[in-house]
Amino acid sequence: MAELTLKLEFEQFFSLIEQLDIEQKIKLLRKLENETWNTRFDDLIQRIWLRIDKYPISEEEIKTEIEITRIV
Repeated sequence: MAELTLKLEFEQFFSLIEQLDIEQKIKLLRKLENETWNTRFDDLIQRIWLRIDKYPISEEEIKTEIEITRIV
């Protein structure tokens, strides 16, 4: 199979994407989501840990929230 290499500016790439029909865009989106899932998940976990460090809660606060939830 022959190999073809194109050098595109980022805006040119977007212009090509705009020419796709909706089904092709969805297929591209799903492929990108699958390829970036691990990175996005790791980023989410990191943000959660940063928030925990910034706004720590005590065991007593956790117990209080659990009891409130059980009552409702």
